[in-house]
Amino acid sequence: MNRRNGLLLIVSLVWWSASAQTLDEITSIEFLTATRGYQKQVTMTSKTLTIKTEDHRRQGKAPVVREMKKSDWDSLLHSLKDVPLAEIPLLKSPSMQRASDGARSSSISITTKEGAIWSHEFDNERPHEKLQPLINVITALDKD
Repeated sequence: MNRRNGLLLIVSLVWWSASAQTLDEITSIEFLTATRGYQKQVTMTSKTLTIKTEDHRRQGKAPVVREMKKSDWDSLLHSLKDVPLAEIPLLKSPSMQRASDGARSSSISITTKEGAIWSHEFDNERPHEKLQPLINVITALDKD
């Protein structure tokens, strides 16, 4: 086997392995949104929901930690049912206003049992349309 075919085989196996991951392998989902002087981080696992907010214009808030209801965790996972994890970093952001301070810079990061992290960056709460259902669930949990 020549070197090029060997490299192609390795890349194919890595891609197949990543795309074969299932939703039950997800251990955490993180939503981060930030602009100058403000940052909000929402971290969700099957057990906890943690919300940390830093606002340099106001007094700091203590992180909020709540128990994650099984139905809420299931809703998060269900919102990703049509999105292969390996596809998440390849999704295009619908806009790039964050590049010129025209919007908050936001990201979603999904971590699996194997330690793989799949991330997507976007403006405000407007990710690629395939991830909008996930943002909708996160936003609803954040308001509870």
